[in-house]
Amino acid sequence: MDFECIKFIPYDKGSLKGFADIRVPKMGMTFYGFTVHEKGDQKWLAFPSRSYEKDGETKWLPYFKFDNQTHQEEFKKKALEAIKTKQNCENHNIGENNNEMDSQMYF
Repeated sequence: MDFECIKFIPYDKGSLKGFADIRVPKMGMTFYGFTVHEKGDQKWLAFPSRSYEKDGETKWLPYFKFDNQTHQEEFKKKALEAIKTKQNCENHNIGENNNEMDSQMYF
């Protein structure tokens, strides 16, 4: 199954490296608001989520998850590959760059 990163917005703060929207054409779905993280040689993708307080501590609840952990990890792997492809294209001026107005939806 092919994945396409339709938008990547760099945002460098701690482990957070940016925000991404992922399209999966075969499913006919687009997922908005992933966060992309990197620390040392580790890179990971976090599903869109909302924060909530419990016992005075901030916790995060993802908007969706896979019942099967293997499927979830495969999704994350393919999404990260699509994001890397998008970044490589933008670094070489291939395709369209993000426009500044689009990035405002994340902040």
